[in-house]
Amino acid sequence: MNTQKGRSMYEDEYVDSAFEWSFLELTDRMKQFISDDEHSVIYKNNLDKPVQYHRISDTGIPRRQSGEIEDADSGHKLEIPMQASVRLLEFKETINGWDFNIFTLNSLTNGHAMQAMCYEIFKSHNLLNEFHLQESQFMRFIIQVEKHYRRNPYHNATHAADVLQTVNCIIKQTGFVKLMSNLEVFCILLTAVVHDIEHTGTNNNFHNNSNSELSKLYVVSILENHHLRVGLRMMAEFKILQFLTKEMYQDFKFMMATMILSTDMANHFLLITNVKLMLLTSTKCSTRIRIQRIMMFILHAADISNPAKPWGVHKVWVSLLCEEFFLQGDKERELKLPVSPNCDRNTANIATLQIGFMQTFGRETFDVLDAMVEKEIVNAGAVYTGYKPWHSCLEENMTKWNGKWKYIKYEQIEELLIETAQHRMSIPTHQTTVRVKHRSALNKLCCCFCCRNKPTFRQEESSYAFSIDK
Repeated sequence: MNTQKGRSMYEDEYVDSAFEWSFLELTDRMKQFISDDEHSVIYKNNLDKPVQYHRISDTGIPRRQSGEIEDADSGHKLEIPMQASVRLLEFKETINGWDFNIFTLNSLTNGHAMQAMCYEIFKSHNLLNEFHLQESQFMRFIIQVEKHYRRNPYHNATHAADVLQTVNCIIKQTGFVKLMSNLEVFCILLTAVVHDIEHTGTNNNFHNNSNSELSKLYVVSILENHHLRVGLRMMAEFKILQFLTKEMYQDFKFMMATMILSTDMANHFLLITNVKLMLLTSTKCSTRIRIQRIMMFILHAADISNPAKPWGVHKVWVSLLCEEFFLQGDKERELKLPVSPNCDRNTANIATLQIGFMQTFGRETFDVLDAMVEKEIVNAGAVYTGYKPWHSCLEENMTKWNGKWKYIKYEQIEELLIETAQHRMSIPTHQTTVRVKHRSALNKLCCCFCCRNKPTFRQEESSYAFSIDK
């Protein structure tokens, strides 16, 4: 990885482009929020106190440090059976691969895939040492981030862990990581961890139409601005960025802001168009602003990558996403609001939705990703590996949705997934067959087929007492 070179990173032909600032045109209110948060942070104490957490270790059990141990789940002892230990060791060998199954890891860690994934990936890049973070301090931060993800069917901590693994896979397997500075690697991985924190399980359209509290705080990209603000606030509280220089911190905040805002699907075509324009330029060298723009695109691609994952993983995500969409539709109907597109469980055709998304967003996203990463690596004089397994997965999934899955109903997908869960975890049948007012058995299994007894972390729209300007 290259060494960061301060603010000179913006001194190139892209510094004045309207594109850069289209992602930074936050409202004055949002800028003031971030400024106020930075001056009113209440720092956490005892960050060096030993803490227990899940990791993919040589023993297959939660990591323990000497001294008094504080449990990640406040009082519940963490144990992993010996059979799971063997499987965890196997997972450590495949953690950088595209066919990694995040749901299996989630079941093996009792619903704590984020903890295990963060520990392994950040340690593999030596980022804790590079940025002077104690292991216990960093993992306390991760544990709290995990708790601030709600138990939505789709936008939950498992999704964040999956995006983190996907980003890591892309930058490592393609060789793009060799072009990135330590700060850029640290930033893109941390951003992946917090990019959907405190997601409400409803989209921006719902917040606007329902006049929610969040819609009163943020004018555009409502959820994305909230994720950004909460993420930065939590990093400050746990002193994750305390050893960055002022210039490095400003660069970090700039990169994190643009990456999180790029995950708003309303910005998809703007992002695609700009990256295509980059492909047309005759630039023969790599610049920091180009690298960071590709980072935005990599995070965005990872965020919408489930249609390009192996079928066994993809179909689980489809069921969870549909459940979340339909729950939003139910809320909208209850509030007498217009039901958002794809959110009506009575009319939605799952195969049509998936095929449409793959054709409109999936194929082009990964085509552009391949071309841009290859060009940048070649321009930098590095070796391009040609790693692109997502295309074969996309085509296979497209074929299945056009084939025998074309007319399948949501309930049928759910039944197949529950059968898989029962086979994998030996879950009693009576615990997977009851439906309560659209809250499916799959959702009751906490999206990971194992943590059904995990205590619910309840909170309002935000766990922080963010005030609304009068």
